[in-house]
This record gives sequence, structure tokens and C-alpha cells, in this order.
Amino acid sequence: MEIWKAIIGFERYQISNLGRVKSLPKTWVSGRGRILSHDGKILFQQKSPQGYLSVKVSDGKHKRFRTHRLVALAFIPNPENKPEVNHKDGNKENNHVSNLEWATGSENVKHSFDAGLKTSSKGENHGRSKLNETAVREIRYAYNNRIATFRSLAKKFQVHPSVISDCAKLKTWNHI
Repeated sequence: MEIWKAIIGFERYQISNLGRVKSLPKTWVSGRGRILSHDGKILFQQKSPQGYLSVKVSDGKHKRFRTHRLVALAFIPNPENKPEVNHKDGNKENNHVSNLEWATGSENVKHSFDAGLKTSSKGENHGRSKLNETAVREIRYAYNNRIATFRSLAKKFQVHPSVISDCAKLKTWNHI
């Protein structure tokens, strides 16, 4: 069953336990003295670049809210005053109250790794990595056995000599 509650600070709008947002009916007088009205309606939710659904509300001032946060504020007690809302199933579009929980930042990040939503950005998975594991092993072997200089290895792998030095001395890629 869908339950609706007012959005605090924007009482012309309501949030449901299913993650839907609606405006309430309104009647007002226009600047020309005409009586205007509109029926309440379910609002369109926009998807952010991060994948979260959000909605824009207005009561003289416009504000965009992430839907999952509105659901949590209205329906989930937060006795420990945790600052973030976690999607239990990892689906950022599933804003049903049963899929949400309050969390700390570290709890939220841990959940994303445990659920396989995020992976480590070490080594080849790092966005700016110019080396791979095979190259790192070759660099370390050449350095430890004095087969090549940092400069010659840098030229071979098309990176700066400092990259080779950091790699060889375990300042980077130390997980290998």
C-alpha cells in the first residue's frame, strides 16, 4: 500500500514510501484577477549523471532533492543521525522504503565494495594508469638485476623516468 507524507519545508508536495513524488491541488488568483487552479500530479523524476533519481519542487524557491533522501527523511528513523542513505540492493533507481537505510560514509562505501558495485582503482584499473602488471614485473626485474636504467625503461614504456623509479622502488604498484 502506498503511503504519502509531506515534504518538510515544501508542504505542497508529498513523497510516498514507494519513492514517488506528487504536488497537491492548488488554487490561486492571477495578477489579472482570474482564479486559477491545477490538480495535483505525480512529478517527473530526473536521473543524475551518478544514476540517482531526483525531483524539483518549488514553494517560491526552487530546490532539487534526491528522491531516496526524501523517502528516508519521511519514513526511516535515524536515531544515530547518520548522514547518508544507502540503497541495499545497489539499484539507485529503487527508492522503495524497504530498500533504503541510513549509513555513514564509510558504511556506504564498504557496502558498494561488498556488493561488487565498486572495484579497486589500483594498478591497471586506475584511470590514469599507463602500465600494466606485466610491465611492472619487467621493470622490477630489470631494476633489481641492474639490467636497464630508469631512463631506458621510461623510453621503452613511454613514461617519465620518475614513474619507473616509483614503480621499481615500490612507491607505486606496491600491491604486486
